[in-house]
Amino acid sequence: MYLVVEVWKAKQAWLVLPRKERHAFLNDMGDQLAGLKEAGIELIGNGDVDLDFSQCVL
Repeated sequence: MYLVVEVWKAKQAWLVLPRKERHAFLNDMGDQLAGLKEAGIELIGNGDVDLDFSQCVL
């Protein structure tokens, strides 16, 4: 099963950050995610949410 979880809302400082810097920040989180894997939680991917997309397709 795949589940999308949104755990935070972006602040303006994040929104104005260039995409390259956002990706660098998220890539540096790898070590922090190791503890989640030990608990059985695996990050498969992450990305931007399209706020203009208003349909849910199941």
